[in-house]
Amino acid sequence: MLKNMRIGTKLLLSFFFITAILVLVVGYRGYETARNNLNSQITDSLTLVTEAKEGHLVSFLENAKRRAVDFASDGFVRDSVWNVLKGDKDAAVSLTRHLARNVITLDPTLCGIHIATLRGRIIASTSTRDIGGGESLDGYFREARRLPYGSAHLSDVFFCHYFGTKAPVISVSAPIMDKNTGKRLGVLINYVKMNQLNDLLSGKQQMVLGTLSGEKGKPDTLEMYLVNQDGFLITESRHSAAVLRQRVDTVPVRKCRTGVEMTGRYVNFMGVPVIGASMCLGNGWTLLAEIDEKEAMAGMETLKKQAISSTIPVVFVILVLVYFLIREIVKPVQDLTGAARKIGDGDLSQKVKIVSGDEIGCLGALFNEMSDKLQASRAALEERTGELSRTVEAIGKLNEELMRRQGFLDFQLDLANKIQTSILPNDYESGEVSIHARLCQASEVGGDFFQITEMDGNRVAFFVGDVMGKGIAAALVMTMMMSILPKLVLQLKCPADVLKSANRDLFERLGSDPMAFVTVLAGILDKTTGKLLCASAGHEEGVVLSSSGETRAISPDGMVLGVIPDPAYTVQEFFLTGSDKVVVYTDGITDMQNAGGDRFGEERFMASLLKARQSPSIVLINQILADAAVFLKEEKLADDIALLALEMAPHFVGKTHPHEGPSAALHELQGQIARR
Repeated sequence: MLKNMRIGTKLLLSFFFITAILVLVVGYRGYETARNNLNSQITDSLTLVTEAKEGHLVSFLENAKRRAVDFASDGFVRDSVWNVLKGDKDAAVSLTRHLARNVITLDPTLCGIHIATLRGRIIASTSTRDIGGGESLDGYFREARRLPYGSAHLSDVFFCHYFGTKAPVISVSAPIMDKNTGKRLGVLINYVKMNQLNDLLSGKQQMVLGTLSGEKGKPDTLEMYLVNQDGFLITESRHSAAVLRQRVDTVPVRKCRTGVEMTGRYVNFMGVPVIGASMCLGNGWTLLAEIDEKEAMAGMETLKKQAISSTIPVVFVILVLVYFLIREIVKPVQDLTGAARKIGDGDLSQKVKIVSGDEIGCLGALFNEMSDKLQASRAALEERTGELSRTVEAIGKLNEELMRRQGFLDFQLDLANKIQTSILPNDYESGEVSIHARLCQASEVGGDFFQITEMDGNRVAFFVGDVMGKGIAAALVMTMMMSILPKLVLQLKCPADVLKSANRDLFERLGSDPMAFVTVLAGILDKTTGKLLCASAGHEEGVVLSSSGETRAISPDGMVLGVIPDPAYTVQEFFLTGSDKVVVYTDGITDMQNAGGDRFGEERFMASLLKARQSPSIVLINQILADAAVFLKEEKLADDIALLALEMAPHFVGKTHPHEGPSAALHELQGQIARR
């Protein structure tokens, strides 16, 4: 869509988006700055309020502890406890009356008072029905019993089961001691009503004391509450009055367990986002002051609306000014566009009027200059067109000639392939032995070959070879070798002598060209005895395979043909028996690679060979080639493959030569095969 848009529209939209982005960025940064400042002010205010309430709360609790110490130090109380312990029942009645009339009336925050012996039995109380009860199992009693004189123990919040109430309270306990001997006599326990802490945190206590502010100016969602060290609500919240039943597991409560106070945003125990501050008290309590984030940031929404309402007119005025500016810029460009369109239609005489000296005026001058050059170029182009037409005609004729020659070359290659295939020998069959061979070429003509020659009624010779390289040159050398090897084997009878003579012939014809050499494995089999003589000119090892799976390597020493004038070749001797096979191949099958770069390799070749060892030789060859095709998949054959298999008839019984036996190398090869 942008490609087809007019340049004036593009410029207008560009200015609009740039202006909008700038306004949004500036507005957003201003909004965030104001939001952060407001958040800081709120957290600072909450911190001050929390610190003030913390002071009031600590003062309240300290006063409660001092009150308990004062009551426990009362002379009448101590004397009465001493007399009760000595068995004076009237002293217990007087002490109970004293607590109800003279002591508890001094502190309206108390819901009751107990005095217990060191064993925990209540001997006096503001509630007569609780006298005789026990405090020995209460932790606050046991803590106070160990305190020194003048000290008091403040308990956590719990539900009181005394005084006919089940309201949440805190206990303040102080030891009672004999004023003369300092001996511990008992424990005085004050039970403080928790509604006093609720009034202290909510501000009602200040109103009771006569302040005029009270709830005035207080945000609707602002609240303060206490959480004990076990994570339970111990004062009422506007969300919940379930004291000691409401679990509070928020971030500031968890941090207070490690002694860390915090201010900032978090989610309260009701899942509402708030801004709050926390104070960690020495007894494990957490004091929290919170205000809903929505109410705290309500002013920012008003600021946002005001910013948007004031920005829209400014952007509109800027766009109007930009529109008129763009129109002045675009008009000359439109004139250039019209002139260019006419030139495109073929009118090269078009010119534009130059009305300014700015970049657009320079562009107009260049356009006029271009128009003049185009007119000159048209004339030169028409002249060159005639020359090109004549050149194209000549190229067409040359192309026809090339196509004709390519067709002739394809014909020659096809003919060469047919000739090369035709000179390969047929499979050999006799009563004692059968020889089968196959050739797979990577191109129309190649350098791999095999040859089978019957020497006389008792002997047959075979050759498998690989000429260095591919193509026509390799095919010619292959044809020459196919011609001379049968002649030599009929004359010389020994495979080593045949290879030596073939090397001399090849060396004389081609010279010592290191890129023109041939590998050959030659074998001569005596069909009456099963004796097999083999010689190798640097060729791949062959394999003698028995029907039981035993393998012997055909690996006589010998240099490749055509490199040096007079190399030495050794003969390796085997004696074959019924169903024994001889397999000879070229490196095209072991060196082939699939699309993943993996080689078919000797291990896969031997595995395929052993898998088909019980099959006839032709089936064995086809099995190996089939396994190679599966491995190769869609990949093209990179090198020629020649594969020959000789098989002795099952009924054949040869002669075992006394000197025949596997060499150390054969033992190693057999061990590898057995392990596979």
